[in-house]
Amino acid sequence: MRQAVKHLVLTVLIPMFILPPGCTAEIQDLAIVRSMGLDLLPNGEIEITVSIVNPGAEQSGSQFTVSPISTSVAIMSQTGKNTVEAMRRLSFESSGRLYFSHCETLLLNRRLIAERSLGEILDLLERNYDFRPTLIPIITDDSIARLFAVPSPLDPSPADRINRLIREQHLYSQFPRKNLIALIRSLQTPGQDPYLPELCQEPNPSAAAISDQEAAHGNLAIPNTKLRLCGTTIFSNDRPVASLNPDQTKALLMMLGEAQHSIIIQFPSPVDGADVSLDIFRVHNALDVELFAGKPSYTISMELHARLMELHGRLDPTDPLQYAALEEAGANHVRELARQTVDICLLHSSDVLSFGRSLERKNPQQWQRLSSNWQTILPTLPVKIAVRVHLVGTGFTTSNPNQIPYEFNR
Repeated sequence: MRQAVKHLVLTVLIPMFILPPGCTAEIQDLAIVRSMGLDLLPNGEIEITVSIVNPGAEQSGSQFTVSPISTSVAIMSQTGKNTVEAMRRLSFESSGRLYFSHCETLLLNRRLIAERSLGEILDLLERNYDFRPTLIPIITDDSIARLFAVPSPLDPSPADRINRLIREQHLYSQFPRKNLIALIRSLQTPGQDPYLPELCQEPNPSAAAISDQEAAHGNLAIPNTKLRLCGTTIFSNDRPVASLNPDQTKALLMMLGEAQHSIIIQFPSPVDGADVSLDIFRVHNALDVELFAGKPSYTISMELHARLMELHGRLDPTDPLQYAALEEAGANHVRELARQTVDICLLHSSDVLSFGRSLERKNPQQWQRLSSNWQTILPTLPVKIAVRVHLVGTGFTTSNPNQIPYEFNR
């Protein structure tokens, strides 16, 4: 009898606790949303655009084909006076129940965030249990519907292309990767402003290089435009105020200690001005605050460990003096990028570097006195930046090939 009861528990009751409640519906009854976008129209209405998976089209064919328009996805848009109304109208048009648990990215038009509160939109998502906390918000200046309509030859849909860009390219620290829960936490933390990646649409040089006849003969589908993650939007409270380019984003993430491995920087050689590339694989950062006459002063310190990747010109990395000069030139380059980033943040009263948070941790009483006027204090904060670069090797060779003696080069 005990064995029968044990078998019943293992085969019936345990799966009831293991299987998530959202997976009880039949897949053909669901409209699985992979990506979603919110846009603000000129008439003041909100437009919702979703990329929906077509499971039947995904399973019908076994041979991979390159097509400018994939039948495995459907793009749907609907408008409304607010987000709830637009969502309800969209659900009326869908043949299945909109299912957002597999939605990976949320595109937000900059005009929408500038005119309406970011917290208002995030509050709606947070109260909707379908959305996962790992959802990645992205800022864009383009129309969401046009971005979703950009063909993606190597991916089933533009939504899959965006998701893959986020998963793979954030490792190079040219844009941040902030999920929904981290964004909400930064909005709720005093003395800390959020920042989000930017997505843009740009001309595709591959399309210009291939003529129409060549494309038709080779059965190629090359779109005229492509999607690219192009930097970072910084916020002041919950409003977007400025943008950082990819190089400034690298400096921002290094100062925050959120940079991934393989950060490539390029700068002129200290010997002859030729290009030099370093691969930064480890970053040690620190933010120190001191009080002078009741006013805070900050010092940002970064210690970078790097490898020499590419070298042009006459610089000899085996020379100790030139080796030290190369380290100093790399430190100066990173310091200049960090200074540009700090100046942009302070100019627009954006505390993405958490100056207020560090002051609250060190001196809560002083933060209590300054927090009410922190937005006006930010542009006047004195900030010092200290950078050191340590090269751990000269690369794959022990000397510059340009320095090889003539008798070995004949």
